[in-house]
Amino acid sequence: MGGNDEEAQVLRESFVDLLAAIPHDVPGRTVLDWRIRAKQDQSRLLSIATFHLDDARRTQAKSRAFMLSQSCSSLLLG
Repeated sequence: MGGNDEEAQVLRESFVDLLAAIPHDVPGRTVLDWRIRAKQDQSRLLSIATFHLDDARRTQAKSRAFMLSQSCSSLLLG
């Protein structure tokens, strides 16, 4: 959350490259479904982390978003 727009763009492009590495026997519709679900889940989590009225729930969502982001970033080389 927060952060540099340029860094976010580089990270996004890296994840797009990871998607391109998926074996070609996985149907395109399946990959598209994965991407859409991931975007929806991330949006929901970030919305809770930003706007939820319960401080504990908001803090928990921020922590979870950070943890998941770090976990995904660890997949990238560099």
